[in-house]
Amino acid sequence: MKGFFQNDLGRVYIDPAIITRLCVLPELALSDAFVPPRDGPVPDDAYAQVTRKGVERYVQVDFTDEGQVLLSLNLLVRYGPPIRSSAAHFQEKVIRRIEASTGLKVAKVDMKVDGIYRPTAPAKLPPAKEPKKIEMDEPAEART
Repeated sequence: MKGFFQNDLGRVYIDPAIITRLCVLPELALSDAFVPPRDGPVPDDAYAQVTRKGVERYVQVDFTDEGQVLLSLNLLVRYGPPIRSSAAHFQEKVIRRIEASTGLKVAKVDMKVDGIYRPTAPAKLPPAKEPKKIEMDEPAEART
């Protein structure tokens, strides 16, 4: 089944794969909770988080008879903040993102917290370089 909404011109159907990709957007990955990678460590690159394979395994999308979205998500949460508030905040972000992007109504978002992760320490930036001095030759006309 696909999600849909009705307008004056007819029905607009939206594929479940679109909903799945919206659940793992980079903006959502900056939360304290997010959909985990299939294998290996959590990618630091936001693009790698969205385009990784196997995301469908952690995001199950279904639709009601009225075309509303039913979601079931498996998540990792960041160590430190309370799990309850992190998961609730992520739920709200997912609902807002899907409703704003697709126009579909989200009926329910079930979440299962699969684990806790510690983010990697940010890499140190290299020291600032000294600005280069640019020397310019004066044009011959300016010397006379």
